[in-house]
Amino acid sequence: MNGSNSWQQIIWREWRHSVDPLYTDRLFRAVSDQPLGLGAQISVVILNAVGGAATGVLVGLLFTSSWATLKHMVWLGGLLGFIYGWILTKNYTWRGWLERLSSNTPTGSFSRLIFGTLALGLIGGMIFGPIFWLSAVGLFWAFGDVITWINRGITTSRQDRLDDRGWWFWWRKRPHLLEVEQALQQACLTSPEAQKLWQAPLHHLAEEKKRHPAIETLIEQLLSPDWLERFVARQILVQRGEEAIFPLQAAVYDNNTPHKATLLWVLDNLHPKRGTPTGAPITNGQS
Repeated sequence: MNGSNSWQQIIWREWRHSVDPLYTDRLFRAVSDQPLGLGAQISVVILNAVGGAATGVLVGLLFTSSWATLKHMVWLGGLLGFIYGWILTKNYTWRGWLERLSSNTPTGSFSRLIFGTLALGLIGGMIFGPIFWLSAVGLFWAFGDVITWINRGITTSRQDRLDDRGWWFWWRKRPHLLEVEQALQQACLTSPEAQKLWQAPLHHLAEEKKRHPAIETLIEQLLSPDWLERFVARQILVQRGEEAIFPLQAAVYDNNTPHKATLLWVLDNLHPKRGTPTGAPITNGQS
């Protein structure tokens, strides 16, 4: 939790891996209006530079077929696209960036998008040469800008769909549940939006910890229709440590349980190999 944006990374990882829809929606809203990270900023600049270069090729083809002249159009379009992308990074939030990516995925599935793009690039490149790759990628990206402009002002929740979330932070494991709690507490100290969304739930969690509910009650609470009760139950079970292991294992072996995946995830957080986050969670008084 030392980096200035590490709490954001932890929340993003939890958002990507969790399958609790109401909980993930709150996680998303806590970080979605934060500025882009460096990696995302670089990708915005590069993709817009490629889009500008491809547009330059098309504009040049209206006047000449000479590659010597088209090369200048490629560099000019790429430079203009680079500048445009750099300007965008100053105002882009994660919400805007994800919605921008969704504009290029009419199916809502990044897996189908990537497969289709690779197939198109391979076939087109073999037939028309490398210039096809540049044009295809650039124009595909520029087309997303048009779709974003058309859809501007339309409320959409596509950026939180499971198909989309599955492609974010896939290389990072789900964080420890106590680590998520620390990140949410840090978010409340840093972000007004996160404070509005999470200060009351964290306060409720602190009050429930003082009540010291029974392990069996907490396990039953994992089935509650209220996302907050499910969240509280997960966090307290993990904090209770070894005393929660046997009741959780008994619940897992019950073949009639409808929330086995959640029970296994809580048990995994109690496994010694995962360890626990360094440093105690920030108390509600500190918040």
